[in-house]
This record gives sequence, structure tokens and C-alpha cells, in this order.
Amino acid sequence: MKRTIIILLTLFPFLLKSQISWDGQVSAFGNYSPDNQYYLFAGGRYIPEINYTHVLDSGKSFDILASADISGSVLSDPFHDVQTDGNLAPYRLWARYSGKNYQLRAGLQKLDFGVATLLRPLQWFNQIDPRDPLALTNGVYGIMGNYYFQKNANVWVWGLYGNSKRRGFDAIETNDKVPEFGGRVQLPLLTGEIGFTYHHRKADASEFFNDNALNNIAENRWAIDIKLDWVVGLWLESTYIHKAENIGALTNQNLINLGADYTFGLGNGLTVITEHLLFGNSDDYFSDNYANITATSLSYPLGFFDSLSGLAYYSWETESTTFFLNYQHQFKKIVGYLMGYYNPSEFQGIQQNELVNNFSVTRSTHYAGLKSLNKMLMEPIIKLENVTKKFPEGEGEFVALKNINLNFEKSEFSGIVGPSGSGKTTLLNIIGSLDQPSSGNAWVMDKNVAELSHKESAQLRNLHLGFIFQVYNLLPVYTVFENVEFALLLQNKSKEERRKAVMQALEWVGLENIPDKKPSKLSGGEGQRVAIARAMVKEPKIVLADEPTANLDATNAHAIIQTMKKLNEELGTTFLFSTHDEKVMQYLNRIIHLKGGEVEKDEIITAQNQQS
Repeated sequence: MKRTIIILLTLFPFLLKSQISWDGQVSAFGNYSPDNQYYLFAGGRYIPEINYTHVLDSGKSFDILASADISGSVLSDPFHDVQTDGNLAPYRLWARYSGKNYQLRAGLQKLDFGVATLLRPLQWFNQIDPRDPLALTNGVYGIMGNYYFQKNANVWVWGLYGNSKRRGFDAIETNDKVPEFGGRVQLPLLTGEIGFTYHHRKADASEFFNDNALNNIAENRWAIDIKLDWVVGLWLESTYIHKAENIGALTNQNLINLGADYTFGLGNGLTVITEHLLFGNSDDYFSDNYANITATSLSYPLGFFDSLSGLAYYSWETESTTFFLNYQHQFKKIVGYLMGYYNPSEFQGIQQNELVNNFSVTRSTHYAGLKSLNKMLMEPIIKLENVTKKFPEGEGEFVALKNINLNFEKSEFSGIVGPSGSGKTTLLNIIGSLDQPSSGNAWVMDKNVAELSHKESAQLRNLHLGFIFQVYNLLPVYTVFENVEFALLLQNKSKEERRKAVMQALEWVGLENIPDKKPSKLSGGEGQRVAIARAMVKEPKIVLADEPTANLDATNAHAIIQTMKKLNEELGTTFLFSTHDEKVMQYLNRIIHLKGGEVEKDEIITAQNQQS
């Protein structure tokens, strides 16, 4: 009995700093394809996920993620034959050690970078099909580390082992008995970024040429990608691949992608992405005969719950076209997709993967006239349904918000913009449970703010929400440390737990060296960083920021938003801003325009580059 007590007492401090969370994704599919032998198809997939996180000292943490791909499908000609298939395989399985500016991750993981979105030369380690709304892809086994510097400069290094499958535009497989290795450097430009990437592997062409002597060919890859965000987003992504042995046209491969995107002010906003790919293979160093493929993507929000998007690909050599249409509708608990495809019998250029193809129309490459229904369980972290807010004004009333319908997903970095009096702050107050709507429902973390008592609202704010205001609201008689610690005093944490959490939060914002300073001794930028640390110290799911840069100069404003963007990417925290500051808007992934208390436009910013 004594031994048991000793063990429990030993483990208890460790468990206090650990957290286990469950997540997952369910999808169901149904297809009808009249040109195929098996023209009826039904399938489903479940990807359960478990994550273990242990917080270490000085802002460091250790976490483990495991997820599985559980799938099944039925192909049928109802009057003749039925075929069934199923699969159970690991989807992700990795362990990660991370600090303030770095991480080291080992196991089955996703490696993804580059600036292109439709025709991706740099998709060296995954197979994301641009038509797939879930962006499913196989992972690779290996170890990866990266380090982030100021202004989004970063360095990646990796080593891979045990991966044989073709990925991206690979023509031949990899020798999975020999390690692969590589690295990437990304640097900021005045209005964008530039990246340089290298990778080495041993290619296995034995199956392709039916020659076992060709199973260990040294291959080197180099790439450059440039992204510029002007009025129009512009990018270049180019790769060169060279094999040490001459195997004919597959010895050298050149891919060059030129792309642009722009959102036109038509109706609710029409976003257009266009890319052109030059694709060449040659036994000489550079090909003199390139294939040309052009891809265009259109997306248009029909309303608050509906959107329409389309993709079209055109091969200039074969003069063939493939297209894809997708109608999306947000139900209360699920998102539904109605998809239509057309592909000619032979078309190259669309990057596909076996995860999607298993649920595709057929196991053949010949398909046309596909109609697909795909429903996925995706519950928004914030859901607003017909939210209206009225205030008394004289003998009448003032309508601050009118029938607001919006959803916000986990990890969004979004902003609400509009002139003074448009309802920005009122909307943030309702989402933050500081106020309640006059009518409608505001769901935050599965809690309906309209139905919460004062005690329940306070509990929601205490556990899940962080706030950053235009005025820092620091307590002048308290030190930096004490101001940040104040957010934890209502939580059941020991003094030592609070100390470690506060120092970690100060490290996140670069103030770990001044915990004893008083607010009167801080600059404006430092004061706002303390406010960010206070909002983040309890690791909230959602942070609401009301004009956080209004009192800062341009340099400090950029630094503050970059800090919040980094926390959004590393911790998965949802950030929602109320702002009219252009310096803030250039970092946002989504902008909701309010005017007169109504949503004027809901805009997805596709020019913003994001890392996986």
C-alpha cells in the first residue's frame, strides 16, 4: 500500500502538466457514374485522433499525436456484381518536442510547403488533391526540425526512411531501404517571401523499367519559390530534379509554375486563382520540349451557409479539359458537398492520392459525369444564427446588429472590419459572452451565449476565452508578472503552476527578461505584449482582440500581429479581431465586412500563404 501511495504522489505533479484530448473526422460518400462497369458507389471514412501534451519548463512542451484511417467502400452494378473493400492503417503517428521558436517532430507526419495551390511542383512529400475539400494526404516516416526567426524567416531540416510510394509529380518510386534527407530556408521579402529547398533520395526505377539493377539511383532536387503580395497575389514555384544515372527521358525533370490570385468585388466577392505549369522530362540537363497545363479556380459565397466553387484544367498538348464543380452547404451539425466532375480518358496534371481515389468513382482512370455527395462532421467553434442586438434610444431603439449569420472554425485568424458604429465591438462582446443578443443564437464552444446565466458566462470566459483591448488595462501597481498572473487567480492552480504558466506566456511574447517591471516603465509595444501574454496564459481556445494596434506605431503594430499570428499557428488558437487597421488586415486569413450592423461581405484571403 505504501508503494502505491509513493508512486501516485510521484506521478501527480507530472499529470497536472499533461493533457489528453480526442478529436476526429467522419466522412461519407455516394457516387453515380454511368460510364463505369460499377456505376454505383458508397463509402465512408473515420479518422480518429488522440493527442497527448505535456508542458515542460521555459515554454517547452512534448506532445504525441496518433490517428488512424478506417475506411470502407462498396462498388456495385446492382444487377450483376458487387465489390467491397476496407482499410485500417495509421494516418499520423508522431512525437514532437517544441520550444518558443523551434520544433523537432519524429514519426509518420505531413511535410508541406511552397506557394502554389493547384499545380504544385514542390509537393514532394504528399499527394493533396486540390478537388478534395478535406485535403487528405498520406504522411511520410521521418524526423523533421524547424526554427523560426523574426519576420517569418525559418529553416527546415529533415530525414526520411521507409517511404517507397510515389508522391506529387514523381515518375518512379523511392528506395525505402535508404534514408532520404533535405532542408529548406525561407526568407522574407519587402512584400512577400522567398524559399530555397533541397532534397536527396535514392530512386527505385526497377519496377518501371523491369530491371533490378535500377533500384538505387541517386537523385538530387532543388527548388525555389517566390510569393509577392501586391494588389494581385503573384508567385513562382520551380523545381529541378536530376538523377545520377542516365535512364532516358526520366533522368532530368523541370517544373515551373507561375500563378496569380485576385478577389473581384462582384456581389459577395469572386476569388480567382490561375496557375500555368511547364513540365519537362529529358536525358539532357534541361528539356527543350515542355508540356503546358493551365488551371483556374473560382470560388463564390452564395450566402452565409452556401458557396459555389469550381476548378478547370486544360492540357495544351492534348487539347483536353477536365473540370470540377462543388456546391457546399453548412447544416447545423455537418457540412454537405455536392460535387460534379468531368475527366477525359487520359489527363495528366491533377495531383491525386489513394486516400481520395479509394472513394472515387472507380478504380479505373476512365470516368466521366460523376455526381458525388460528401458530408463531413465539422462543428464550428463559433456559430452565429440570426444574431440581432438592439439598444434603447430615446423613445425608440437603435439596431446595432441585424440578423448576423457567421461560422468560425478552429484555428482561424480572422477579422471584423467596418467604420465606427458598424457593430464590430458589439459583435465581439456577444461572442465573448460580455453581452447577450436581443434575438438569435450565439454558440461559443458549444454554449449558447443567449441562454447563459451570469455565472455560466463568467465560467466560459475564464476557461476558454482571452481578451486583448485597445487600451491595455494593466494594473499600474502590479508588476508585469503579476498582471499576467491575474488571469489565473480564478483558476484552481498552485503558485508554482501559475509561475510556470506566466513565464511561458512571457516567453511567447519575448518579455521573459522583464517580469518585475511596472507598467509605467514599459513602452507601448511592451504594454500590448503584456496584454497578449495575459490573454494567452490560460491557453484559451479563442482570443478576441478589439483594435489591438490602435495606439501603436507601424513597427510595433507589425511586431504585435506577427506575435499573435505565430501563437495562432503554433497553438491552434482561434483569433478574431475587430479592426480597421490595414496593418492588421494584411495578416488575416478571412475578413468580415460590417456596415450598418449587417454583414456586407465575407472574404477569404487566399493570397495569405500558410504552412502544415
